[in-house]
This record gives sequence, C-alpha cells and structure tokens, in this order.
Amino acid sequence: MPRRGLLIMTLGFLTIMISPAGPGATDIRSGIMFTGLIIAALGFWLFRHDSKVYSAKVAEENKKADAEYVREHDPKTARPDDADVTTTEKKGTKK
Repeated sequence: MPRRGLLIMTLGFLTIMISPAGPGATDIRSGIMFTGLIIAALGFWLFRHDSKVYSAKVAEENKKADAEYVREHDPKTARPDDADVTTTEKKGTKK
C-alpha cells in the first residue's frame, strides 16, 4: 500500500501546529499556516492518487489471474494434459 502522501500530510500538519507564535499565543503566523495547509493538501492529493493507481494495478492483476483460472478450469477451453490423453490418441497424433 502506498504511503508517500501520508508522510507529506504529516509534515503539513506539523507545520500548521507550529504556526502560532508561542504556547498559549493567539496570534498566528499566517504564512506558515498557509504553507502547512498547502503541504497537507498536496499530501492528501498524492495519497488519493497513489491509492487509485495501486487499486487499478491490483484490479488488473486480479483480472488476469481470474482469466487464467477460468481458462485452465473451463472444460470447453482447457487443453488436455498428458495424463488425459491415452496412448492410442498419442499414436494417432504422431501420424
């Protein structure tokens, strides 16, 4: 599972937390706060984007695995194994 965006969001939230001038202060340094908001929003976007890409990749792999399973286990499309072919059929195919 991709977690690149979570780290960036954490850095953004930490930046927002240090935006007040000091403990108990009510004056907020707006430049630092907006920078933290932008970093957190960027991290959220990266997290959502990576999650969608990862989900699409997993869905594609599952689709291929399902198709391969059906191809192997469907009696209409399955290829006969060597154990299923009798010796007379093997001799007939060599001619």
